[in-house]
Amino acid sequence: MPGLSSPAGDRYLTLALDGFLSVSDVTTDTVIAERHLEDLPDTPPCLTSCRYLDRAVFLTDDLILAVVSTVDLPDDAEDHLLLSAHSLRYRSQVRYPHPHRSGAIHPTHQPGRWLTRHHEEDQLRLWQLDARLDDEPLPGQIALL
Repeated sequence: MPGLSSPAGDRYLTLALDGFLSVSDVTTDTVIAERHLEDLPDTPPCLTSCRYLDRAVFLTDDLILAVVSTVDLPDDAEDHLLLSAHSLRYRSQVRYPHPHRSGAIHPTHQPGRWLTRHHEEDQLRLWQLDARLDDEPLPGQIALL
């Protein structure tokens, strides 16, 4: 399934709604990194209340995009986090340039890109990682041709 395996194809993600995420080696099935959302290193205090993992995808061989929530229902997930694909350490929170809820994420076949779909607004957006990882908003969506 796109997104659940790394672009190089050597690792895959396993996730559970109760907040557990793991990265495993495809060949040996060995767990490389495994963490609960409550135990992500370097997570800012404002995100420590996240308990539920809605979705996670490999963006690159080094980065995972995870959608997390503080409520019981996955549809209410709001925060998009960038995590290290090697250690599951927190790297950054994705801040979108528009004020609306970001919506569900979907992987693309191009490393560093992902789609967001907001069903209430009937909008599909294509995003691309910038070279920097910081808390500034992403510059904008990529034009869909």
